[in-house]
Amino acid sequence: MFKKWFKFLAVFIIFLHILIPLKVRAQLIIGQYKDEAPLRTWNIFGLATGGSLSMGGAHYAHAFDLSSSLTNPSQLSRLPKFTAVLNGSLTIASLFKYSLVNTGPVRTNGNSLLTLYSLDFGGISLNLNGWGVSINTSILENYDRPPASYQYKERDSVVYQLDFEQTGLLRNTNLSLSKNLGNQILFGLGINLVSGEINKALNENFNQSIIIITDKKSHKLKGFYLNGGLTFFVSEDFQVAAVFRTPYKKNSDSHSILRYEAAPVETDIKITSRDASSFWQPFILGAGINYRFSEKIRVVADATFYNWSKYKANFFGEEKTRNFKNIIHFGTGIEYLNTTKLFGLEFETPIWMGLCYDPQPMKNINSTYYHVTFGTGLIFQNFFLHGGASLGFENGSGDGLRGRRVALTLGYKR
Repeated sequence: MFKKWFKFLAVFIIFLHILIPLKVRAQLIIGQYKDEAPLRTWNIFGLATGGSLSMGGAHYAHAFDLSSSLTNPSQLSRLPKFTAVLNGSLTIASLFKYSLVNTGPVRTNGNSLLTLYSLDFGGISLNLNGWGVSINTSILENYDRPPASYQYKERDSVVYQLDFEQTGLLRNTNLSLSKNLGNQILFGLGINLVSGEINKALNENFNQSIIIITDKKSHKLKGFYLNGGLTFFVSEDFQVAAVFRTPYKKNSDSHSILRYEAAPVETDIKITSRDASSFWQPFILGAGINYRFSEKIRVVADATFYNWSKYKANFFGEEKTRNFKNIIHFGTGIEYLNTTKLFGLEFETPIWMGLCYDPQPMKNINSTYYHVTFGTGLIFQNFFLHGGASLGFENGSGDGLRGRRVALTLGYKR
């Protein structure tokens, strides 16, 4: 008799676990960090290596290295005959509302911090008779979240424990081609194949493993898009660029497992499902300028339009509400070229500084990041080392979020 009532209670609890959270979570305002949101900022176009990161992320009209193929591949025709680049980065972001943290049962006293290290870009490029070609691979987005744990105790004994974890990233493989169209116009086009995953796990433990409820979801992401650009030479000291990225859909083969285990009555209930998910990515249009005041001083600036109002997210066949607005992102920087003698050798040591205005697309929260950027480089003959940092301060959410990034770029050119 006891086992029958226990099994009935087990089934009742698991149905509550499925149905009630769906009703409650649909009413939550998670803010910036929805499950599919990239870490640090929604506005990601290409990847900023050390030099471009130092200049407020501006690089449409000036190529610091072959990573420009991800945004304006026409710049490949301005690079040396052969270049090779590796980039590593450190990303630090603070979060307050994400998943069930500060939106549901788990509360924190302040922001949670997440630190990620990655080798996020590598590639080579060739420039032959006005034709430029590049192949590279990169990590464009991270979906990791700070892990969360909650315990409820009675008489110094844990009677309930909840653990949450989310990880994921988006990889990109890019093949780009550029061509000189006369003496004043460069054109380039890039083909991009993206793949990745988002994995989310929630574990609830009642009365020291007497009852365990596990909820796991995974998304395998795939997508394809084009990017391209034009660079116009008004003069040798002044260039203007226009860039674009086509809208595309990150398709996902998604899996879900909900499991209920009750040790006293040897009950193990497992509910699995498999369905398609999708995340529509916006059309991007940008423009940039590059003006050299003298042999030592250069100024660059970029403006980027993100068509976020068309963004859609679909989880397991169910469309989620994402009330987004179109935004314009700005970045600008200044470069001072310097020379330094080290160990009796002469090195070029550029100094970079910049600013970035980074509004987020959510309508219900008027959130904006303001970034201060800086960096320097060490260039000797065919080798270069660029280092840059961006310090972002968020305003509008009331949570005082921070987004910081450091990039170190090692390259060879000849």
